[in-house]
Amino acid sequence: MKSASIDGYGPIGRFFHVTLPELHFVLATVVLLRLIWNLNRFEDVYLLAPNVETLPIFTYYQAFTGVIDQGLAYATSVIQLAVLCVFIWFYIKKIMKW
Repeated sequence: MKSASIDGYGPIGRFFHVTLPELHFVLATVVLLRLIWNLNRFEDVYLLAPNVETLPIFTYYQAFTGVIDQGLAYATSVIQLAVLCVFIWFYIKKIMKW
């Protein structure tokens, strides 16, 4: 921090050029993992907002309630798996840099 202020950076420049690059991995990990967890959230949405239909709730309705359509439920769960695999691949390759 001291060397950045000697080089002429102000508080905003120090934040964007010193602090933020150090927090990049932590921030990216938190944002991406929260996105993955929220895409899989079933219980909270199902219990607290019965009119909201997310992909896991849609899959549940197709598989277990009303007119049961196991094929559509399987297809939506595979699509959800593919989307989550893309996010996990992005996390491993781009954020963790493996």
